[in-house]
Formats: sequence, C-alpha cells, structure tokens
Amino acid sequence: IGSFVGHVGHEQLWDYTIKKASEVGGDPYLFIGNAEGKDDPIPPSVKVQTWQKLYPQYANNISTVAHEGGTLLQKIKHELINPLPGKPPRYNNIIIMVGNDPDEPKDSWPAALMKAVHKFPGYENVHVSLLLTPRGTGVSFTALRNALLTGTPEEQLAVWEQGFDVQKLGVDWIKKLMDITKKGMDKPNKPKKPLAGVGKQGKGLKETQFKTLNQLIREGLQAL
Repeated sequence: IGSFVGHVGHEQLWDYTIKKASEVGGDPYLFIGNAEGKDDPIPPSVKVQTWQKLYPQYANNISTVAHEGGTLLQKIKHELINPLPGKPPRYNNIIIMVGNDPDEPKDSWPAALMKAVHKFPGYENVHVSLLLTPRGTGVSFTALRNALLTGTPEEQLAVWEQGFDVQKLGVDWIKKLMDITKKGMDKPNKPKKPLAGVGKQGKGLKETQFKTLNQLIREGLQAL
C-alpha cells in the first residue's frame, strides 16, 4: 500500500512483494493511496496507468486503495478475503507488507481483519500477518518534485529519467508525469481523512486517531 508514483525506488518495494508472493505460492497486489494535492499531485488514476505500464502482467492486481468513504481494511476484507455465505475465502493467507516504522500502530491490522472475518462460517482459518520490508533506493518523489523548480527543461528531464524506468515507460510518459506534477504543485492538498482501524484493545473496525491515510501512504507501505 502506498502513494507510489512509480519511480525506481517504488519498483524495488513492489519487487519485494512479488518475491514474497512467489515464495508462498500467492498473488501480489498493489494498492495505491487516494491522496492528491501539491505534495502528491499525480492523480491516483494516472499512477495506476503508470504501474500497469511498468508491470502489465499484474495489471488486474493494481488499483486504488478505496472508493470515497471506504477504508484500506475494508478493501482487503472484501476484495482479498470476501466473506460470502457458502463461499470459501478468496485467499486464506494475507500478508500485509509495510514499511519499517515502529511509531505506526499498524500492528493491530491483522487482529482486526481476522476478528472481522472469523465470525463467518468457513472463514475461521483465514490468517493475516504483517511483514516489515526494507526501505527502497535513495530515490524520493520529493527530490523529483524539487528538481522541477530549478534548471532547464532538459536538465529536469535528465533527473526524471534517472528516477523512472525509461525503457518501460518511455520518455513521452515521463514528460506527461512531469507536466502533471508541475501543474499540480500549485494546488492545495485535499483535506485529510482519518484511517479506519482498531481501538487500543483491538475492538473491531472503527475510526481512530491513527495517522491519516495521506501520511501512511508516504511511508512506502505495500500489501500482498
């Protein structure tokens, strides 16, 4: 799970998920956050297109985190587990791959999800776990945005060509991302909304004082 504009550092994080999926005989999923504003000006729909160009073989497994009013945990529950009467779990082993941030209270997500689905007959054996991932390369979207504030267009493009996979995306697509970013950096950030999670005792899914989704997705989270 992440804001994931698709630079080479983000690719490295996604590759961790692909590798883990291969190890456990599972499928990798990439959930892109819905944040958009001057600090994250590329629309989620364009990010999805970028990732589908980078990894066309996983195009059907790449989507935004949630629709308006939805939550990350609801997405995992309904799209990856999908508790339906008389139907087996779509997946009975969910590994949520997240950045190594000890201050983030995401360790309660597995318990919340299991509590939410274990009450359904046939879903008692669904297991959810958390796996910390290494950080990606030194590439950051902040540095790429800052590169658009100075230098000539040619110099700016040279920086972005170092930050993105030119062979997979093509120069024209990278120029499009640069143009969207330049125009969007002057727009205000959209209001942040709280992320649904669990209370201190893990008592069900509810709104809490967790970090907002906009903050979470800037920390390089991933999901499997």
